[in-house]
Amino acid sequence: MEKKIVDARGLACPLPVVNAKKAVGEFQENGVLTCLLYTSYAEKPAVTGFLHGRQDEIMNKEYHIGIDIGSTCAKLAVLDENQNLIFKSVQPTGWSSVDTAESIRQKLLDEGIDVEQASCVATGYGRISVPYADKMITEIT
Repeated sequence: MEKKIVDARGLACPLPVVNAKKAVGEFQENGVLTCLLYTSYAEKPAVTGFLHGRQDEIMNKEYHIGIDIGSTCAKLAVLDENQNLIFKSVQPTGWSSVDTAESIRQKLLDEGIDVEQASCVATGYGRISVPYADKMITEIT
């Protein structure tokens, strides 16, 4: 049985979830994933929410996108297939989470990243406004 450790200590949300999703996608068969986290009000529920019920899912995508749309600020992180951070962005959310999600999609396209060909996790207040997300995770559980 494969075993993997994701050290997400000190990483801001959504990176712990993005890293966990990437590690799950690398399993060739059943495995055990251990996530090292600081105790944060958002990190633990977000990562455990992603992992719950995903034992058999394997994601093999070129890019892994994490989006956190909060009430005042939206954060974006993109990892490549080798788990390297290749793009990040922070912007004000503004009055419309829908407009913010579309703005993020456009930023990704400008960077040559097609959201339809990437795995994407959304969290935060505006997570439901990200129609291209594969998974939406609440940080409040």
